[in-house]
Amino acid sequence: MPPDATLQPGRYMYQEGPAQSTFEIVWQESQSQYLFSQALDGQGPRTGVLECLERGRWKASLCSTSSTPLLVLKLEPLCSTPCVLQMDRSDGLCCRAQRLEESEEWKEILAQPVDTGKAMLITAAPGSGKTTLLREWCRGRPNNNILVLAFNRAVSEQMRENFRELGNVTVKTIHAVAHGATRHLHNDRVGEVSGTDLKTFLECRTWDEVDSQRKRLTEFCASSSDRLLGHPDPRTRQRHKVLWEHFGSGRCSFRMPHDVYLKFFQLDKSLRSKAFADYDTIVLDEAQDCTDCMLDAVKIHQAACVMACDPRQNIYQFRHVTGECLRGMQVDHRMSLSQSFRFGEAIAAFLTKIARKSPPPVDLGFTVRGLPGIESRLCLDADPHDAILQLLRDGKNAVVLARKNSTLWLEAMKLLADMDDDKAAAFVGGFHEFATSQLIPVLDLFFLKEGRISDIRSPYVNKFRSLDSFRGLCEDKQDMDWLPKFSLLDSLSSKMGSTQFAEYLDEVAGKLSAQSHEADVVFATVHQFKGLGFENVVLLEDFLESYTEEEYNIFYVACSRVSTGTLFVRPGTVRLLESGGNRRKRPRSAQDFDDYFDDCFEPMFDEEPYPLSDEDEEEFWAPSDGGESAYEDEDPEEADEEEEDTQEP
Repeated sequence: MPPDATLQPGRYMYQEGPAQSTFEIVWQESQSQYLFSQALDGQGPRTGVLECLERGRWKASLCSTSSTPLLVLKLEPLCSTPCVLQMDRSDGLCCRAQRLEESEEWKEILAQPVDTGKAMLITAAPGSGKTTLLREWCRGRPNNNILVLAFNRAVSEQMRENFRELGNVTVKTIHAVAHGATRHLHNDRVGEVSGTDLKTFLECRTWDEVDSQRKRLTEFCASSSDRLLGHPDPRTRQRHKVLWEHFGSGRCSFRMPHDVYLKFFQLDKSLRSKAFADYDTIVLDEAQDCTDCMLDAVKIHQAACVMACDPRQNIYQFRHVTGECLRGMQVDHRMSLSQSFRFGEAIAAFLTKIARKSPPPVDLGFTVRGLPGIESRLCLDADPHDAILQLLRDGKNAVVLARKNSTLWLEAMKLLADMDDDKAAAFVGGFHEFATSQLIPVLDLFFLKEGRISDIRSPYVNKFRSLDSFRGLCEDKQDMDWLPKFSLLDSLSSKMGSTQFAEYLDEVAGKLSAQSHEADVVFATVHQFKGLGFENVVLLEDFLESYTEEEYNIFYVACSRVSTGTLFVRPGTVRLLESGGNRRKRPRSAQDFDDYFDDCFEPMFDEEPYPLSDEDEEEFWAPSDGGESAYEDEDPEEADEEEEDTQEP
């Protein structure tokens, strides 16, 4: 067996930009050496391997070659500090490996037993390697049958890679477990229920009543409560009761939403006990991103429970992730993992300050500690636009983060006009997705205004016959998805028509066609970049717009994305942090696009249609042929949304 002061053999994963790859560390007993091997015929990154190992303080030399496309390196540690190796995803756009020295906190958690019916909660700092720690905790208990749960599919796929070498570990999403346990209720007929089905079944008179009922159902399914609370209208409560009984009858006439069968799973202890009967331990990572319903569902008495979280990284409160259940949870062991391996002491001190300046509740006892060997820098007096241009002139790359897509788009347009032609820019997820959700809808409004109904792409906009009727509906509903797009239409329609605007989009697409890992500057919202990090990070001006826990958490996550370079923050944002006051609206200029784009970074054609005016209702809500819903059956794990690709409306 290898000595304690060396690498942990096994399979690992790392990421270079959006691409992922796996490698393996093998201890060769006969030669007393470690071998690093990586297949060269896959689609994953390869160019950053040596840089990764050097940054991780390992000497790598070519060991052998063979007829198979395999890179094999001999690894020699440059120091003898006990450690494990982590290929850190946090760098996002450049591959980097880090050695995680086992702190006293680390050793204490690894040694902590969790008995049946007991629970351990680990509060971890950003970049502290909590997922690696959970894997090592599971590795040290080979006789336990362990179920690792994730709150969505993207996280579960990453966890499967991380835990692949452990034969005693099974990885699933919470929805997947609930789906199997409640099959007798939904009979595999799952997916979003249409507005037409709800309106017909509940005998609602208006679409407002349908929207209200859907909202109440969503709130109930996200909570840990067993009853509908906070609504004084007896008719609404009665409709909720009737709908819920229909869902639970096993003969539901329409599809069952994913969060509904999860709620049934949470409410029925016998279902939970049966689903978890084969496991000794339940492990839950990223617990701060779970709804109260999810957290309550994993609490069972016949298994031990281990959860890892960072409450300050809860930025999905618009999805009803309140954090109340996590804060009030009774656990037997509360552990801290405060040492970050992503950034240095200056960034760590700033994050601690943000956490303590945040609205209550504030955990004054938790402090983020940076790694002394990393020289992260903090610049609090730079203009974001000037900072980006200076980084590019110095030959450095940058990630530009914003709270909203509108702010991000404004800065992207300014930067494209000012930066050198040999520099490349990109959006995380690609410009096509951004254009689909933010710009193509404006083109549809051009078509509607010009009467080109057949050219409209949106099935929602296509149901209207005049721009005025659509605008009137959006104004009546205060539809913040479409009203900003009308503002952009008004600004541009006096200068161009649909043809010119389409050409403009093509031109912009050509300038933003680079892949993220190839670009000199990358644009992203905080929600898209959560879980990643980069050497230099520039924050735009739309943070801390209100004194709320969610706004401060978003700022905290944004600041924690930096690694070995510099974090740039505007002085105005720092003043807001100090004062805790609300942000004043910025002056609007003729060139501003800030108010023209909504903040929901989701493809518009995947959304449930908006309520229509009376003249459009009958045509729009007509069922598809055969009277069935127009949607196909959905995979249960498709209910789990990817957090890095989502932005709050």
